[in-house]
Amino acid sequence: MKSYLNYLYAIEYKLAKRFPSASKYRLAFVPEKEIKWFVNPKVGSTFLTRELSKWDSFTIPGQHRVFDWNPMRNDWFSFAFVRHPVQRFLSCWQSKIFSDRYRIFGLSEKDVNAMRDLDMFIEFVEFKNLLTCDPHLSLQTANIPVEEVSFVGRLESFSADLKILNGLTGLRIDESLPPPNKTEKPSITREQISKIQRLYAADMNKFNYS
Repeated sequence: MKSYLNYLYAIEYKLAKRFPSASKYRLAFVPEKEIKWFVNPKVGSTFLTRELSKWDSFTIPGQHRVFDWNPMRNDWFSFAFVRHPVQRFLSCWQSKIFSDRYRIFGLSEKDVNAMRDLDMFIEFVEFKNLLTCDPHLSLQTANIPVEEVSFVGRLESFSADLKILNGLTGLRIDESLPPPNKTEKPSITREQISKIQRLYAADMNKFNYS
């Protein structure tokens, strides 16, 4: 059953990539519960993928942003999680630039060595379109249709919000674990913090971060 669903969703993803739309998101599904998850990278996605995989029908069909075109899912429960933009940015920098995962940004080894300096990485992101670039770097408001999602939780209150999510959906996600991928705070200046906050001002404002 699961392999069949994965096959169907993989085909749908290939088609949905071609839909011309300004609103495209990375999606995962639990069809037996009629739930869709708007995947927001660097916000507990590895942990949630592992937990949701306990459901036979769970599928996370692709890495691409797609248009959620299927009208049969209009009434499904949907959820997402957000994180303080500065901490999310630092987590992305540490986990991608200081490992071989930098390749998702199309960087050369020479470039990535330079970007181990935080100022250089900030400068790199300043030239990105934060509405359409790789979802690890893009605005969280570009990764989530905030006004349409049934529930938006926060990494800062992860266990409490998972409990709420479980109560709303019956997903039985483990609530006892600490927040995943918690980033050790590197040395960062006030000027660097201000630059990141300006880049992600839309997220800072929408989700009431300070």
